Amino acid sequence: MQVDGDWIKAEGTTLGADNGIGVASIMTLLASNDIVHPPLEALFTIDEETGMTGALELRGGLLDADIMLNLDTEDDDELTIGCA
Repeated sequence: MQVDGDWIKAEGTTLGADNGIGVASIMTLLASNDIVHPPLEALFTIDEETGMTGALELRGGLLDADIMLNLDTEDDDELTIGCA
């Protein structure tokens, strides 16, 4: 990662760029006091491109939500367990 003015960018790769809009969207909702939304839980993991080491450490029972919105998948009716 490198800081370029007001931007944080990947250095020498585009890996991770696809998650930027999802992260920006949920962080905007979490930080907002004027966007109406139900209670939210957010989960960010690392290293999904090369081994899912962040997701592998996730323990059951951490989250309470009844609905999950995965912002890094191609199919809206699947939960993907794997990596690129």
